[in-house]
Amino acid sequence: MRFAAAHRGGAGAPLLLLHGFTDTWRTWEPVLPVLERRFEVLAPTLAGHAGGADYPAAGASDEAIIDAVEAALDAAGWEAPAVAGNSLGGFVGLRLAERGRARSLVALAPAGGWTAGDPAIAATLRYFRVMANMVQDAAPRADQIAATPEGRAAASVAYASTADHLSADSSPT
Repeated sequence: MRFAAAHRGGAGAPLLLLHGFTDTWRTWEPVLPVLERRFEVLAPTLAGHAGGADYPAAGASDEAIIDAVEAALDAAGWEAPAVAGNSLGGFVGLRLAERGRARSLVALAPAGGWTAGDPAIAATLRYFRVMANMVQDAAPRADQIAATPEGRAAASVAYASTADHLSADSSPT
């Protein structure tokens, strides 16, 4: 199984799509055909996610993720595209806007915004640590899991109300 680092396609004004934590650019696949009729779309997989850029030697940080997205914008020749981001992607989009790298922004349920000491921070981090371990353990069997409707439903229960739209031939490339 191989993972693509990004998707780019379509024609028109530039549109950057940013996925949520533990996801990849593929979360945008259902809407790409419609968006690519009007926009040139760049949907990178965020640093530290399957197929995304590696974190720098200094380690994982929100700044490392944002810097990697800025590098992707530079490589695409885009100064300040329209940006849409979900969860972590919404947070990254907000930070790109602070840096002057977003012409416009739609942030869907952006991460962050907690107040210092909020117990939700620790609970959220615990959840994602558990999920990361589960995904790492399941990764060698991803093709087997994706081969059955039951496997796809079990694998997507944390982020989708139904797996009916998922197919076994939806490879991560």
